[in-house]
Amino acid sequence: MISRLSLSPLFVTLRRGVGLLLVWSAGCQGPPRREGQPSAVLATLVIENLTDYVWTVNLAAQTGLHSEVTVPRRGRVSVTLNPGTYLIEQRADAEPTVGEPLRRELQATFDAGLTYEWPLRTLLSESGGKLP
Repeated sequence: MISRLSLSPLFVTLRRGVGLLLVWSAGCQGPPRREGQPSAVLATLVIENLTDYVWTVNLAAQTGLHSEVTVPRRGRVSVTLNPGTYLIEQRADAEPTVGEPLRRELQATFDAGLTYEWPLRTLLSESGGKLP
C-alpha cells in the first residue's frame, strides 16, 4: 500500500505537467472561447463600426494571449475573451487622405460574465462620409 505522503509529490508533479501541457497546447491563438467553458466565466466584447472604414482591432492580454479581429464597414463583431487586462490597438485599414492616421492604443480590463459594447467612430461617422 502506498502512503498518502508518497502520493503527494507525484500528484503535484502530474498536475504541473498537465497544466504545462494545457498552456503549451493553447499556443498563441488568442483568447477564444473553449467548448464546454461556461459563458459566465468569460467576457464578451461587441465592437460596432459606425464608419465607412474597415478596422483591425488587436487585443493582447497580459497573459500573453493575442487576438486580432477585422470589423467591416458599418459592421458588428462579437469577441469572447478570457477575463483580464488587455492592451488594445485599433487602426483603420485605409489611411485618410488628410490628417493623422486613424489609430489608437488603450488598455482595458474585462470582467467575467459581462458584455462590453465598443463603438468605432470618426468625426464624420454619423453622416456616413469618409474624411476628405
